[in-house]
Amino acid sequence: MGSFGLRGWPFVRDTKTLVHVWKTAGLLLRNIGLATLVSIDLEADPDNENRYIIALGEPSLLIGQYGSKDSLIPEWYSMAVTTCFKVFTSGKYVETAKRVRDFSIRLAEITANRGHEEFTVDRYRVMQVKHHSNLLQLLNTVFNNITVVHSRMKVLVKSEHYLKSLKPVLHAVRGMDILNYLGFRTLLHVSPLLPDQAIDLATIQMREITGISRRSWPRWRRCLRMFERVAPSVFLHAYNLSNRQLKNPDKIWRLLNEIQASFVLALSSAPW
Repeated sequence: MGSFGLRGWPFVRDTKTLVHVWKTAGLLLRNIGLATLVSIDLEADPDNENRYIIALGEPSLLIGQYGSKDSLIPEWYSMAVTTCFKVFTSGKYVETAKRVRDFSIRLAEITANRGHEEFTVDRYRVMQVKHHSNLLQLLNTVFNNITVVHSRMKVLVKSEHYLKSLKPVLHAVRGMDILNYLGFRTLLHVSPLLPDQAIDLATIQMREITGISRRSWPRWRRCLRMFERVAPSVFLHAYNLSNRQLKNPDKIWRLLNEIQASFVLALSSAPW
């Protein structure tokens, strides 16, 4: 957790600021590809199909399109939060879990897709980063030593409503509560790799990966299914390290995704 700015998690003293929050959110995106507050991708530039542009959008909240008049998050999600803090907290966890659930609800209130995005052309806008200057630290953390991010850089905004609504939400919640949420999402994300004490969290994450609700996943199989998601990025990084002048990255990326698809197919058809 220390690698993501979460040393000492879960936090019980309100000594954390949004500077800590954005740094952790950026490290999670950069190091394990986990979009917790904002999603960041590279997509084709609508104004020039031969170029790529940084795209900003809503993160996946793991709850799909769920929402009812009584609650914006499903019962299993609430139970996952409680279980996480019960297992990994040495002390009182009920109030901490409640505040994390409350923050999850606040995020759900301002999201439209909740992780299942539909393409809507008129909702996408190209604008300068200065219009969402609160994201500069996040972008600089994600793209450190990759490219220089400045206020006049153009980005593709995929959900203007969400990005505008996010700022007041973050200012209304204590920094430690947001970081506790980020820590929960981190443990949930890597739970298939953890020992059996995290089996309840791993079951949820494996359902997200495979679409199958099953509690009896052996740990070695969970690890393989986790690797299949990151295989193209790992191979591309290795290729880039061996050949600094990366030529035709789009073709290499397509090839790696084809390898990933073959890997997934082989896993699905293997005689376990």
